[in-house]
Amino acid sequence: MNNLVILVCTGSLVAGIGSALAQDDEPALELASKIVPVEIYACNYNDGQGPTDLNEVIEGWSGFLDENGVDDYAAWTLDKFFTGPDQEFDFLWLGAWTDGNAMGADLDMWVSTGGEHIANFVRVADCGTHVSAASINYKLPQGGTVADGVLTFANCTIIEGQSYAAVANATGAWVDVLTDAGSNAAIYHWFPVYGTAPDTSDYQLVTAYANYAELGADLERRTNGELFRQRNALLSKLVQCDVARVYNATSRRSAQLR
Repeated sequence: MNNLVILVCTGSLVAGIGSALAQDDEPALELASKIVPVEIYACNYNDGQGPTDLNEVIEGWSGFLDENGVDDYAAWTLDKFFTGPDQEFDFLWLGAWTDGNAMGADLDMWVSTGGEHIANFVRVADCGTHVSAASINYKLPQGGTVADGVLTFANCTIIEGQSYAAVANATGAWVDVLTDAGSNAAIYHWFPVYGTAPDTSDYQLVTAYANYAELGADLERRTNGELFRQRNALLSKLVQCDVARVYNATSRRSAQLR
């Protein structure tokens, strides 16, 4: 599989930035990259429908975007791999725009002229959950390309009394540790913006790998390579994250997002 870029959204981030800047004794908050808006649908196939039917709908949808000159939206479908029983959906749809202006313009076009394609998606799958987030990137994949890959998601909660500014700076230092050790993982923080929040965490830690060999190599670095000691020293007093879920990501439409 090729490299994968994944992106995200932020309501709590805005509040976190404001809080951090208001405290004279807080470390400076330096965003790792521009914030990119993303959307996620959680979907179940309707009776008699499946991946082949979805592929046909996506082909027509992508042609519709081409006809309308849309070049600022990327999309993936995510299929479960390492997950628990609470992941009650067949697949996720992940979409990302270059910025908020692109998101607004594309959504206006979609809801006003995309009725035929919306109906096609509804015929194939019930996507009852639709949420938006804001993505901050801490490390892009090699080459910055957007393609198929492997994604992991972990819910993270900032420890009481700590700030996102401190988490952001420590995350940057942790990324340097991983990079020096040879890791090619891309790392993002996703913050909820619109829709129902799936849990009470502050953000999701999203890690993207080109393939499972890269994921396994990072596991080896963190365990037998003992990088967990440096990770704990940097982040364990700032944030707590749960066990990550793992998904296969298939690129459905590409765009240069960053």
